[in-house]
Amino acid sequence: MLGALLFSVPAHAAGSLVITQKSPLEIFGDWTLTQPNGGQVTIRGGETKSFPLATAGVYVLMVTPPTDAKLAATVTTDGTQTLATVQRNFSFDIADGQNVDILLSYRYDGIVVVDSEPQGASFELLAASSLRLTGVTPATFTGMAPLTYRVTFQQLPDCYILPQQQRTLGANETLSFFGNYTCGAQRSSSSSSASSASTVPGAEVPNERTVRIWVAAHQAEVLPGDTARFTITVKNTGDRTVHDLAVSAQFDPRKLAAGATLPRFGTLDGNVVAWKIPDILAGQYWSVTLPLTVNASLQQGNTATVTARVSASDLTGGTDDQHVATASVGVMTTLPQTGMRFDILFLLFAIAWTIVLAGMQRKQTVKVRK
Repeated sequence: MLGALLFSVPAHAAGSLVITQKSPLEIFGDWTLTQPNGGQVTIRGGETKSFPLATAGVYVLMVTPPTDAKLAATVTTDGTQTLATVQRNFSFDIADGQNVDILLSYRYDGIVVVDSEPQGASFELLAASSLRLTGVTPATFTGMAPLTYRVTFQQLPDCYILPQQQRTLGANETLSFFGNYTCGAQRSSSSSSASSASTVPGAEVPNERTVRIWVAAHQAEVLPGDTARFTITVKNTGDRTVHDLAVSAQFDPRKLAAGATLPRFGTLDGNVVAWKIPDILAGQYWSVTLPLTVNASLQQGNTATVTARVSASDLTGGTDDQHVATASVGVMTTLPQTGMRFDILFLLFAIAWTIVLAGMQRKQTVKVRK
């Protein structure tokens, strides 16, 4: 009798619920789910939350997007979209045995424009959120978050390296970067060019096997412990192919250090990074960008220098001014007014966002729509 009574009690039906957040910067919002029985679940950040046994009934979801982000929410029930909304508070139903998926998508309406003169220059765009974008000028990026962005332009033939540019994008505003190359003559500053010779780099010598090397620092100053980047470029300035080239970059190990993995299959011997190049055709270039870590104990006013050299088995001319080049970066211990370290900026951004969110939550009255 008791067994029959137990079997006569209907089983507790349930469905499933999955809530996923999607953000181009992987900075996620907070949400609070009110369940049919009145209980609440709050998730602060995080990408996905699953409820494998969700009680049938009406649910209410309240979403707080990341600062300055815009929300688009979709509800899919058993593979069919049943709701699409931009409201932060919305309700939905789960029936017995239904599988419900909710996608919370965040977007930003900022615009970043990168251009140069001449156009057609390759570049790398970085942001504090580990965002990395590449392209060729002119280029426009939409849906960008209000962060600090840094652009590095690639070297063009017979043009000197442009310094990095760093600016902050306001919420849903437009930010422009412009690289104005100076081409056809070597920069005279020792911080960005290697040679002090009066001849123009790239001038071809008839019936000769000759080369020229120069090196440029990507920035004028760097913080202790940060990475300084130097681009070394070699050009065959003659009209015949040059063979078996050896290119090297020497630095003071008390100030700079090379990583374990070197670009373009470089090798490290003490404080010298070296590359072997089988040949460079007449008028052609070979280039490499070398990252070096600045000693964290260096003090303000120190200078870190890289000396680049080139040689080849069949050169027929050239001088030390053409075969040796230097570039330097200064060491600073305080941040310039034009920018700050990305990790510090990101930390400040996160703290500010947390304070704003806390204030909003204190003022917010929970309203459940039935």
